[in-house]
Amino acid sequence: DPDTGNELPTTGFLGAHVIGCKIGLIGSEVSEIMEGHRKQKMDDKLPQFKEMDVEIVDVLIRCFDLAGKMGSPIDEIYKAKMGFNDVRIDHTLEARKNGGKLY
Repeated sequence: DPDTGNELPTTGFLGAHVIGCKIGLIGSEVSEIMEGHRKQKMDDKLPQFKEMDVEIVDVLIRCFDLAGKMGSPIDEIYKAKMGFNDVRIDHTLEARKNGGKLY
């Protein structure tokens, strides 16, 4: 809460709005990645980096913030998901060549 400095809730009616807002902010950062790629320019706040790259980091910051608020064990989930993806048949080159996912 900007007025009190207290943490905003993540449960109940108000908490749903807090989480929804955080998800919306992630989406806006993703759109900024696309704009950075489309314009192919350097970032205005960190001019030593491409705007697209800075916006990718902004997405990560927002995602980590949301995961932290939700208490998500993202390191554990990341390892499990990467292990799962390593053995997914639909992720193989052969599956993609035979009418599977294009990307």
